[in-house]
Amino acid sequence: MKFVFILLFLTPLNVIGYVMQCGLLAYFGYLKIINGRHSKIKFQQVLAFLLLFFGTVGAYTGILNGALYNLSSSLMIIYLALSLFFFPYQFKKLEVSNVLTLIAFLIFLSQIVMAVRLEPLSGLIELVYGRSELEFKMYQADLGLSQISWVRFGGLYSNPNHCAKAYTFIFGLFLSVNSFERKSVIPILIIIFLGILLTGSRTGLVIFMLLFGAKFMMKKILILPLIFGLCSLLLIAQISESRFFDVDSIIKSPYEKYSFLFAYFHHAYTNFPSIFVFGSGIFTREIYDLGLRLTHFDSEIGYLVQGFGLMGIPLFGLLLIFGFRFLHGSARLFLLNLLWTLSSTTFINFRISIIFLVSLSVIQIYHSAHEQERINAKN
Repeated sequence: MKFVFILLFLTPLNVIGYVMQCGLLAYFGYLKIINGRHSKIKFQQVLAFLLLFFGTVGAYTGILNGALYNLSSSLMIIYLALSLFFFPYQFKKLEVSNVLTLIAFLIFLSQIVMAVRLEPLSGLIELVYGRSELEFKMYQADLGLSQISWVRFGGLYSNPNHCAKAYTFIFGLFLSVNSFERKSVIPILIIIFLGILLTGSRTGLVIFMLLFGAKFMMKKILILPLIFGLCSLLLIAQISESRFFDVDSIIKSPYEKYSFLFAYFHHAYTNFPSIFVFGSGIFTREIYDLGLRLTHFDSEIGYLVQGFGLMGIPLFGLLLIFGFRFLHGSARLFLLNLLWTLSSTTFINFRISIIFLVSLSVIQIYHSAHEQERINAKN
């Protein structure tokens, strides 16, 4: 099963990667079927049906209002619905700490390779992972690590925000299933911290620091996260004109995202009431923008509103409730990753949604096994 994690985090985001991830989902479904567990319909299965129903209604509403049918959006919703329907996935209890450290190292290595343009490795990454060379150059220039303050490196993910998201998912999962021995924590801590700095992702850095601080608070070791936090800020401050400390950008980014959302809502309500309520069934950047000539939604709630309309808000709430219903107590540490929904996507994301659900399954199995061991020890 460790190979599953390597596939989930390191598959390319192209046709080959899509086929591989669909194969993994089919495998999870197969395990669910052969185990032959017949039980009542669960919360996540009801949620899967709701997503399919309102996705279909949204697509039909969009077509009636002049939008072209978007196949990739429909496939995204079908994939998410099936992922929820087969959840939780069947795993044996397994130790994933070492493989998570390896994955983080490989991602970090890819960032360095792309930053210094180390041939032939950089060319190989572009060939296997890049949908186009332009996608890499959107975030990086031929400046190398000396210009880290504003040049952002996404490595094999090309998109630095996706790369930072992978890092925080790896770190959250690691902290949730690890005994927190110093020798095992320090390597992955350093790798992920430096990797997130290379991405230039402010959201990624915040979530990383929250995960780190929350874990230490659970262990009642308060001075270590404070020292690490101060040292981290000093290191970042040394990067001249760092993106992390650009106040104008920090204020402007969320303002643009959510002012766009409110403008879309107002325009749809005024001119396309059916799309305001049921959406357009589109969840990608190929936007049917109702004539607004705007850019794109850049948050989970934004894409849900675009696709499901007003119905996207309660669906978003149900997706969040699903995560909190499944994990309990200290296991909920991993759910700090849901902060990504404010500035990016988790559920409406082909790669990240399955990583999120697999992580929930592994954490739940790990904590259940430990709880059973604790009960057996008492007896």
